[in-house]
Amino acid sequence: MLVGDKLICVSRRDGAFVLAAKPTYELLTTNVFASDTTHFNGTPAISGDLLILRSNKAVYCVGVR
Repeated sequence: MLVGDKLICVSRRDGAFVLAAKPTYELLTTNVFASDTTHFNGTPAISGDLLILRSNKAVYCVGVR
């Protein structure tokens, strides 16, 4: 999923990877919900400034305060 100049890739088990959206590979960060050991199967969604992720355990809404 492209968000501005970043590419967000959600893996089933290893978290969400944020990559720079440019021709050369650049991993900016990796985000993990440590308390959720289930799988992430759903496609992430964007609503305004919020990222919505679904796992087998919960639905997460991530944003900046």
